[in-house]
Parts: sequence; structure tokens; C-alpha cells
Amino acid sequence: METSPGTIRPSSEEGSENRPSLSSKTSPTKQQLAQAALLAGGEQYRTLLEASPDPIAVYDLDGAVVYLNKSFQTTFGWSLEELLAKRIPFVPPEAEPETREAIGRIMSGEEVVNFETRRLTRYGGILEVQISSALFKDASGRPVGGIVILRDITERKHMYRALFQSESKYRAIFENTVTATALLDRQGRITLANSEFERLLRIDRTELQGTRQWLECFFDKEPEQWLAPEGEFAPHKRRAPLKFETRVRNRHGHEKFVLGQIAEVPGTPDRILSLLDMTERITAERELKKRDEELQAQCAHLEEAHAALKVLLRHRENDRREIENDLQFNVARLVLPLLQAMRSRVHQPEAVSLLEVIESNLRNIVSPLLRRISSEYFGLTPMEVKIAGLVKEGKTTKEISVLLHVSDNTVIFHRNNIRRKLGLRNRKTSLKSFLTSLED
Repeated sequence: METSPGTIRPSSEEGSENRPSLSSKTSPTKQQLAQAALLAGGEQYRTLLEASPDPIAVYDLDGAVVYLNKSFQTTFGWSLEELLAKRIPFVPPEAEPETREAIGRIMSGEEVVNFETRRLTRYGGILEVQISSALFKDASGRPVGGIVILRDITERKHMYRALFQSESKYRAIFENTVTATALLDRQGRITLANSEFERLLRIDRTELQGTRQWLECFFDKEPEQWLAPEGEFAPHKRRAPLKFETRVRNRHGHEKFVLGQIAEVPGTPDRILSLLDMTERITAERELKKRDEELQAQCAHLEEAHAALKVLLRHRENDRREIENDLQFNVARLVLPLLQAMRSRVHQPEAVSLLEVIESNLRNIVSPLLRRISSEYFGLTPMEVKIAGLVKEGKTTKEISVLLHVSDNTVIFHRNNIRRKLGLRNRKTSLKSFLTSLED
């Protein structure tokens, strides 16, 4: 019936020529019967139809228009004269099946209330509409047509779709954020929790939502620290986000360290609770701190050991010097005088030379020079050490060759090696002077 609305004149004066004549000898048409029933409602009934902000159409039993109110004409663009006794061409093809079903229900005497569908305007636009429809009857109670009230809900549907999309977007963000997030009511009860919150506490969110206080999840914070004197959730009174660090206990009793924040949900009394799991970071920081303390303790121990070693080395150096001094003193007082006495009594040249070598070697033994030039730093061979000691004593190349029973060239060869190893090559520094300086 609703697919072919018709129009009737809204007043008894206008269009009186179209009014059906019930005294006619011929049977009245369905259109005439519907018009007559509508007119029988009186001026008050028609005024109500005209004053309605919703589009209203009245049809006869064939679905032809008997009446359209002004709101219908404004909303859909067709005038009363254009559609009188005609069907309204405003059902889109995709809405025809559901429309036929609704008409069948109406014709069977059922009322259709708030049926949502789509309708075309005269200019090709599509409106989302909500329809309520029922049969109306004449004075004898016979059905003579149907009345349809349409409500344009296009803007509301668009708003709902936008709201749904927005809600879906924010729900996806809420659900997929890496932080454990829950929505709290004024009493601090968890009304909504995401999967990360569920994972953190190892509790099914259905057990949390609507029954659990968020404070029950914490180790450190006692409820009285977070509740106002009258029992209202204290952070709700704060406009700025509330941040804190604490621990949470999951279902298995395991401890988790979290960084928490509670913020307002604008325009609502609810709050958002976010918990960032810091367990791994804090555990790593504690481990690093422990290792740092161990390293500091080891460093302190090494410093103490180094200080003790330095003291030990000083003692050994003092002992060495004391031994050297004693050795030098004893050789000078006990050995060298005997060698000098022997030289005064020996007249053979070879024996005198041997005594001089013995005396020179004894002096080298008690001298720091021998230890310095034979160290790994200089790397002198045993022969080079002997020659260096004789050079320091002022012996010439000829004298050294005689004392050591080697050729002059051999002595010269070793002297050149000594200068090279001591870094005196291409320098005018005297080898004897340099060796003497090493002893200082």
C-alpha cells in the first residue's frame, strides 16, 4: 500500500469537486471510499495531519494516493496534485522485497511500527526512513485504506555510522595498545579491559569487568591511600593525569613492576587506567646495578692490591739497594785491596792483565750498570755486556781485545752493536759517557 500513496484535499472547501458522492447510483471507487473516510475524520483530524513534522501519506486499498501532508511534499519533492490517485515512485529496487512484506502484514491487519528502509526523492536522492503504518477504516469499520507515517532518519543514521566507525576505531586502538588498559567507573570498578590487561594479570577479563576494584590488583598501594574520606575514588577529583609506579600480582602470584597512569575520559565520570609492564627493564636495571656494584667492589679490591703491590715493590727496591750497597762495601773493603796487593807483587804482563780483568769484573758485578744494560730493554749479549763494562772503565779497543783474547775487529763490531742497541747510532755521544750516565 505504501508504494503508491495518493493525496486528498486537506479541507472540506478545497477540492470539493473530487469528494465522492455516496448517494450516487454507481458504487463508489476505493479512492472515493478512502477519501470519504478521511474527510469524515473532520477538520481537527486533517489539521493534525498537516501539523505533523513527519511526512504522512494516505492510500486507498489499491495503494493510490489519497492524501499527502505538507511535510511529505517538502521532504520528498512531489506535490499533492502530481500524485493524487497515483502510486508514489519512491521505492528503490533493493527495498521492494521488504516493502512488499510490510504491505502484506498491514493488509492482514497488523500494524507496522518503526520499520527502517530507504526511499527515493523526486530528484534522485535516497533517504533513510523509519515507517509506521496501519489500515484505517470507515464509520462502519470496513478497511478503506492505509496511513503511513515516514520519519527521515538519514542524518541520524549517518551519525550512528560515524559513531560506530569512531567507536570501532577507538576500540581497535584500545584493544591493540601495548599497554594494559582498563576503563574505570566512579567507584574504581573495572568496566572494560583490553587483552593486554588480561595478559598482565593472567585473569579472564570477564572476571574483571564490573566486579573487581582495580586496587585489588596491587601489592604496594592500600585502598585508603587512593580513596577520598567519603569513599569516592580519589583520582577522579584530579584533572591532571595521575602517575605512579607499583607492583601488580597476577593470578599465579607472580610479581610484575608497572608504570601506571589514570586520566579522565572527557565528558564522562569514567577514567582510563593504563599499566605499562616494566618488569624486564627494571629487572635488567637491577642486574646492571648489581654488576656495577660488583665491578666497583672489584675495582676497589684491585686498587687496594695495586697500592699493596706498590708498597711491596718499594720495599723490594729498598732491599735491593741495601744489598747492592752492602755488596759494594764488602767488595771495596775486602776484595779489591787484596787484588791491588797481588798486582804489586806480580810482574808478568799477562798476570797483571788478568788481575785487571778480575778487578773490572768485580766492579761491574757490584755496579747497577751491568743489570741495566743486560736487561731485556737493551738486549745486550753476554760478550757485549763484558765489552760495555770495560769501555766504561776507560779501556781502549786494543786493551779490550788483549784482555778478552779477541781481535780488534771483533771488539769494534760489538761496540757498534752496543751503540745501535743503546740508540747512539749517528750520534756524537761518547759510549763511555753514556754508560757512565746509566749508572747514576
